[in-house]
Amino acid sequence: MISLRGTTNDGRDAWFVGYTPTLVTLVWVGFDNGEAHGLTGAQGALPIWADFMRAALDAYPPPSFAVPAGVTIVKIDATNGRAANFFCPVVVSETFLAGTEPGPCEEHGGVAAPVLNLWRRFSNWLRR
Repeated sequence: MISLRGTTNDGRDAWFVGYTPTLVTLVWVGFDNGEAHGLTGAQGALPIWADFMRAALDAYPPPSFAVPAGVTIVKIDATNGRAANFFCPVVVSETFLAGTEPGPCEEHGGVAAPVLNLWRRFSNWLRR
């Protein structure tokens, strides 16, 4: 699910919009006369949007977003923006046009990587 939110100048309008592959929903909160209410999109519109989307997606689960040709999803080290390896501390998925992916993270791992890898595998085995 993708979402965006916003608030106009002086807190007159608060809005939130989000979509799935099969549903687009926008919620606007404001007064018809343009009077300021002082709410942000997250304060005024998001709770309404979230309640509606929860009910709608429970009733009609969306399909996954189709990844177009020429687009890749890469695990990225959020601390440095490079392609993550096993030792990167914070990893997120990011979308790239094929050929524009960042190079590998060289900050985490290094000479100690094989020893740390063996230790982590052993620790995970003990936790079973």
